[in-house]
Amino acid sequence: MRELHRVNQFQRLWQLSQGEPQRLSVAAMAQHCFCSERHVRTLLRQWQDAGWLHWRGEAGRGKQGELTFQVSPDQLRQQLLTQQLAAGEAVQALQVLDLHPERLVKMLRPLMGGQWQNQAPVLRIPYYRAMEPLRPLSLTGRAEQHLLRQIFSGLTRFRGNDVEGDLAHHWQHDGSGKEWYFWLRPQLSWHNDEPIHAAQLATQLQQIMQTVRGGRLLASIERIEAPHPLALRIQLRQSDYWLPQRLAHQFCLLPHPDSPETGCAPGN
Repeated sequence: MRELHRVNQFQRLWQLSQGEPQRLSVAAMAQHCFCSERHVRTLLRQWQDAGWLHWRGEAGRGKQGELTFQVSPDQLRQQLLTQQLAAGEAVQALQVLDLHPERLVKMLRPLMGGQWQNQAPVLRIPYYRAMEPLRPLSLTGRAEQHLLRQIFSGLTRFRGNDVEGDLAHHWQHDGSGKEWYFWLRPQLSWHNDEPIHAAQLATQLQQIMQTVRGGRLLASIERIEAPHPLALRIQLRQSDYWLPQRLAHQFCLLPHPDSPETGCAPGN
């Protein structure tokens, strides 16, 4: 990779004085860079134009000139690594990382997803565009929909083409198909560690039914009640045996009643 080769050549010169100004001849620099004197002059011109160093030579063969460094090799490697990661060139990026482990960790830490904030681990995932607010009833982006299901849960969920329990571990209906009971898993909690009560979920579903999209999806529901902290009773206007599938829809994901950005998950 040409860019990395140039950085390595620059580093050989920089190491002679550890970045301090020095006086060198073109012949000496060619020896350290393992190239011809003509090529060194080209490199010096390119590096000076790029702002890496300043070279003030003196006329005459064998004369020494003054070399002043303006950046360090580590800074150049960091810039090159950032460019390659942004371009998705993982293989080329790995070639830049031929460093001592301590220096490697120092260089990679600002680019790694894991961060600490307020004494808690935070995962940072760079994305190519601004993300939509995570609102179950309004999302259109595929990435946001995937993230949404990692944060929020519904009474049921899809696994492939089948429906299985999510917050509810099982459900049953009467012979008419108009009265349904959904039994919640025990010890459910919101992500802020508050316990989940069936009455909260009933309230959230009622609010979803008041929206245009949610009202169309759950049009058959007449009433939702919480007769027990771990049970929901749903009364329908007419029988609807697709109710578990409807409740697995994105529109029926359930946020915290007082904090729309707080979700919940029952675990595996």
